[in-house]
Amino acid sequence: MKKHPLYEPKITKLRHAMRDENWQLALRIAARFPRLGQQKTDIVRAHEALAHPHFYRQLGREPGELVRRGIAALKTRYGN
Repeated sequence: MKKHPLYEPKITKLRHAMRDENWQLALRIAARFPRLGQQKTDIVRAHEALAHPHFYRQLGREPGELVRRGIAALKTRYGN
């Protein structure tokens, strides 16, 4: 089965976003992956903190710290 010439796997898109330090895009892509292992909570929470920072502040959580932890989890899981 041939792949469409414009098809780019999501893992490739993720690695390009990480290479370009586009963390918002990288977290959005990775947060939808079904298997994230031990890093799942940090990645998903970082994505949610970017989307809803006021909510996390109401919970007493600092969105910036959640994002930093999510980026670290991405680097651990997928390298950079």
